[in-house]
Amino acid sequence: MGVWQAHGAEIEALISQGIGMAEIGRRFGLSRERIRAVLASHNLPTRAPMLNQKEAAALLGCCGAFLTGLERKGLISPIHSGLKQGPVYYPGSELAKIRAIMDKERMR
Repeated sequence: MGVWQAHGAEIEALISQGIGMAEIGRRFGLSRERIRAVLASHNLPTRAPMLNQKEAAALLGCCGAFLTGLERKGLISPIHSGLKQGPVYYPGSELAKIRAIMDKERMR
């Protein structure tokens, strides 16, 4: 049985959550390049879609300052473009963390 037949759905779910190739490979005892090759052979993206700060804030129903505050507190780890004052991107895994934080705040 091939990698895709055995773990395809799990791999696809992990990618959509923003989990990296190396971590996925470790979970299944494979290299990140093997995971990348399996995804490519099925014409699937090798990275989770990411939203910029404005898109993430609109999706979550909050403002950019709220997201920046969560990052400053160390609660989330968005991906920075590397440029000073450059764009910040939020993979699905970070969006899930933000949703959980927002839900917890609403419960108080």
